[in-house]
Amino acid sequence: MTSITAPNPASRAQFLRFCAVGTSGYAVNICAFAVALALCAQHLVAAACGFAVAMVSNFVWNRRWTFGSADRARVRQAARFFAVSVAACMLAATILELLVGTAGLSPLAAQPAAVIAATPLSFLGSKKWSFAEPAAPAPAPPSTQSSTWLVVPTYNEAENLEPFVRKVLPRLAAAAGEHRVLIVDDSSPDGTGEIADRLAAELASVEVLHRAEKDGLGRAYAAGFERALAEGAELVMQMDVDFSHDPKHIPALIAAAADADLVIGSRYVAGGGVTDWGLARRLLSRAGSWYARTVLRVPVMDLTGGFKCFRRKLLERLAPRSFHTAGFGFQVETTYRAVRAGARVHEVPICFRDRRAGTSKMSSRIVVEALWRVLALRLRAERPAFI
Repeated sequence: MTSITAPNPASRAQFLRFCAVGTSGYAVNICAFAVALALCAQHLVAAACGFAVAMVSNFVWNRRWTFGSADRARVRQAARFFAVSVAACMLAATILELLVGTAGLSPLAAQPAAVIAATPLSFLGSKKWSFAEPAAPAPAPPSTQSSTWLVVPTYNEAENLEPFVRKVLPRLAAAAGEHRVLIVDDSSPDGTGEIADRLAAELASVEVLHRAEKDGLGRAYAAGFERALAEGAELVMQMDVDFSHDPKHIPALIAAAADADLVIGSRYVAGGGVTDWGLARRLLSRAGSWYARTVLRVPVMDLTGGFKCFRRKLLERLAPRSFHTAGFGFQVETTYRAVRAGARVHEVPICFRDRRAGTSKMSSRIVVEALWRVLALRLRAERPAFI
């Protein structure tokens, strides 16, 4: 018996969006070509300019709208999209020649037919290759005992990494039993990755995940979370490697996870606090937490905090690869999505200190991204099936 599968509505919608983007790209191509000619460019140069501008426009719209993959590696996607676009143009040109030379159609009639014939293959190349979803992580092996993984992303933390690792390992051993520290290094130019490899060679409970490019704190954490889940972690912790989060609080977070799905080391509950910050930094942090809490309407006091402990089932439900935020707004997104998923969220007080060495990664661009990402989270939450 032969079964017939109905067309996937999501794929059909993507194809229609792809066609709409292609149509707009054609109009952009013509406009750019005309402008280049008006500026006295030679016609081949004008044609190249038109193609380049249209391809950039198509790439941006397909990346953000058609396939919704703006949270993944931009350079790799652009290179693949360029290759697919060139291949589609060559295919369309070949079909055009066949229709004109063999079938006897006029060039004006043959060109749209050639474009239409090449579009499905161009769409499949973009969907399956240029903007393809990353491969799913290997299923987690059965776990016979509880294990705790601490995920710490690093970029230019050569001064802090080794003292941090040697400080947290005894705390993890005492509070968690079986444990791992996973260092996720984004190709730090200061040698942080080499220090991490040396520590991993020396210490059995340290592992390193090297990433080829620096593309955001959120994506580094997501990669680390996926590795921890694939290796069977039951608790997954995150904290800063610069000693702004004191390792002495690790046992308190692990203990609280016995009755919670997500535990947050909070600066803004009774007993918590901040030291070593100036007034401006304190006001910015307070205002950020108040803004996120007000817009998202959640009762968590420290929404921007990055010292957390997740239970495995919650993290699997949140699906790290689906996180949208690359920068520091990632902290808000994970907590907000946990609340919306019905997770039990507890806050335990911590004392937050300014980094001990190195330079802060905070910038005005990161602040702006966090502000609009909070709004985007709220708008997305109004849609069905947010989680």
